[in-house]
Order: sequence, then structure tokens, then C-alpha cells
Amino acid sequence: MASDRSGGDHGGRRGKTRTAILDAAMQCCTRIGLERVAMSDIATEAGIGRATLYRHFNDFDAILVALISREIADLVLKLKEVAASFSSLEDKAIEPMIYWLREAPRIRILQMLFDHDVASLNRLAFYADEFKLLGEDYCALIFEQAVREGRIRKNVTLKEYAEWITRIQLSLRFYSHYDHDDEERNRDFLRKFLIPSLFLPIYNSTS
Repeated sequence: MASDRSGGDHGGRRGKTRTAILDAAMQCCTRIGLERVAMSDIATEAGIGRATLYRHFNDFDAILVALISREIADLVLKLKEVAASFSSLEDKAIEPMIYWLREAPRIRILQMLFDHDVASLNRLAFYADEFKLLGEDYCALIFEQAVREGRIRKNVTLKEYAEWITRIQLSLRFYSHYDHDDEERNRDFLRKFLIPSLFLPIYNSTS
């Protein structure tokens, strides 16, 4: 599994080196291409030795996970704001998805991943703890309301719920024939097929 060796210490000298590495990785991905970037390219761009680079990150996947986490932090906060602005559980689940479909492609690193390889992004999204935690942070607001309303099936955890939401978000972005710009059609699609997969119906909430 990809591993960030920073130990959560992103301040001070170590934090500055980590930031320089991520900045260099972004520049290399943009200039060279995601599929061709090597760890040596990033070390050279950051002006550090390979040993220093590997003290911070085990491999390129770990760098990508950290880079994605950094670049989408503001988007995750906005998803929480969108969810919090609605009262019904259905709208709390659907409207952040609509916002994601609209805004995610504008983030350069995500755009490169969308244009690259489905298996690569899935591996990063579902096996990298740092990336999954971002999904849990945004989904917690919706999950907690569903629990209060008795509309989450027994034994479903927040981690499972967040992973399912993330899988759906990524699937919709990667589906080449999906019309991402038709927001009304998207809302109808999500209401018909997403909501029944997430929540118990109101009349059956005690089942």
C-alpha cells in the first residue's frame, strides 16, 4: 500500500520539504505526463536527493495520494457546506454529488487522473487511508442524519458508506457516455437509483 512517511508532521523543516516535493510532483505530472513521471524526476525538480524523497514517501502512489488530498481539500469542505445547506436526507446526498460532477474536473490532478487510467485511480482511492478519510469527513454529516432517522441498514458503517459514495462519484466521472452537464437529468438519475441503494425508505425505516 502507498505510504506517506511524514507521520502527520507537516510543519517546520520537514513540512517545507514535503510541500516542495508535492509542488515538484505537480509540476512533473503537468510537464512530463502522469504515466511517465519517475521518482527521480520529482527529486530533481524539488532539488533534493532520492534518499530524502524516500524518507518522506515510499513510492509515487504515496505522493499522488498526498497530492490529491492537498488539492481537493477545499472541494471536500465545499461538499460539506453543500450537504449542510439542505434539510432532507435525499438532497443532502444528491446535491454534493452534483457539485462534485461539476467541480472535480477543474482540479488539475483529478483531470489528469480522469484522463489516465481507471484502475490506477481506484487503487489510490480505495486502498490509501489518507484519501478515504477525506470521503469519510464529507460523508459523516449525511450518515449521522441517516442514523438519527433510522434509515441506514443494520451493520453499515461510516467507512463502508463513504467508500460506496466514493465509488459512485468516480464511476460517474469515468463513464464516458454520461452527460455531466445535464444537472436536472443527473438529479433524476441519482434520485431514482442512488437514493434506494443508500437509505431505507421512510415508511420502512424501522425494518
